[in-house]
Amino acid sequence: MKIIFTFIILLIQGCYFNNLNYDSNSDEIIDNESDILASYRMLNYYHPKKYVDYNSSINLLVPPPRNQNEFFMVIKKSNSGDYHSSLLLFNLFKRDSNCDYAMQFLNRAINQSDDNSLALYELGVLNFSGKCIKENKNKAIAYFKEIMNKDSSGGILACSHLTHIYLFNDDGSLNDIKKSYHYANLGANQGSEICKKYRDDIAVAMNLKTKITNKYFK
Repeated sequence: MKIIFTFIILLIQGCYFNNLNYDSNSDEIIDNESDILASYRMLNYYHPKKYVDYNSSINLLVPPPRNQNEFFMVIKKSNSGDYHSSLLLFNLFKRDSNCDYAMQFLNRAINQSDDNSLALYELGVLNFSGKCIKENKNKAIAYFKEIMNKDSSGGILACSHLTHIYLFNDDGSLNDIKKSYHYANLGANQGSEICKKYRDDIAVAMNLKTKITNKYFK
């Protein structure tokens, strides 16, 4: 009986959580931060390795909340115009499968700073995966390219995606190996360790392909 009662309480809380009213035109997505509680998943979020590789100070700049008061402070900072807090809230709500709030905080983050490569990267990932928004791989590619074109460290975020996108078709066959190498090389030059490996592997494959072509198609 106790288990059933607990389940009903959690179900009610979940329904309330996902149907909080907000004004999409308001400067504050959550007007009163005490109206919403952080879940266990949200309070156990860690910045992904790619974030740390891109910005080694990210954990000092915007530490993930570990209790409700810290969560409230992140909301207050976001409402005050702090880009990194808005991006953090996107990740927290996405982790909790609340796409509604997640997308609002992501859009806010993008508009709060010109130095918004992390937010654009997340928007690219969502467009590519179709999570929270309709899948649009062309938009994803455009966001990834924008990051690498405007940010000298953008390759740390986006090069692996572009390398794979251009290397393989959806059916696993080879796509455009030269363009794939281009983004792997660009990403490697922008500091991506994984793209250094991709660049070297693709170079070997391109060299092997050239040797085979020369041998059989002289």
